Amino acid sequence: MIYPAIDPVIFSVGPLSVRWYGLMYVIGFILAWRIARSRAAQPHSTWTPQLVDDLIFFCAVGVILGGRLGWVLFYGIEDIIREPLRIFQIWKGGMSVHGGVIGVIIAMSLFGYTRGRAVGDIYDYTAPLPCLGFMFGRIGNFINGELWGKPTTLPWGMYLDADKLNPFRQLKCRACVHASRSIPARCSSIPRSSTKRSSKG
Repeated sequence: MIYPAIDPVIFSVGPLSVRWYGLMYVIGFILAWRIARSRAAQPHSTWTPQLVDDLIFFCAVGVILGGRLGWVLFYGIEDIIREPLRIFQIWKGGMSVHGGVIGVIIAMSLFGYTRGRAVGDIYDYTAPLPCLGFMFGRIGNFINGELWGKPTTLPWGMYLDADKLNPFRQLKCRACVHASRSIPARCSSIPRSSTKRSSKG
């Protein structure tokens, strides 16, 4: 197979462009919200729809701010020194999964503190939520033509532009498959994360 070189921009209106990668973020957040709402509706759950909505908002802010600041610190510090306004130019790209993970952990911790819920319980409750988000994020990476796997001769490998990347790379299909398979197992029951933190201790 040959990489199809998909245009990363869906459409543009004046100077604003809507990109596939950004759409993958939106889809990931919506699916995480739906999964969390579904878990909250299970018997004996102490999570309410309002708590779920607030949790997803906290996580979305954490992912976006953490991802951007992580890119600045891990990869883009030289660009920012040369051009400080680059930190705000999100249309030029620059998100870090490491920063996103750190950001969402901080966001969930703040959510637990402000809502009186144990942080460990929140981590348990949210464990299945990122799976589909990672899957769609990989699709966004594929469309952007980035983050390829190791060279391969497997049937689902693709030939790429040799001027930009090694000529034969393995796609991140396994990450997508793993993410989609892990959802049912992780959502099969409400863990002890569904209980509120006691006011004592």
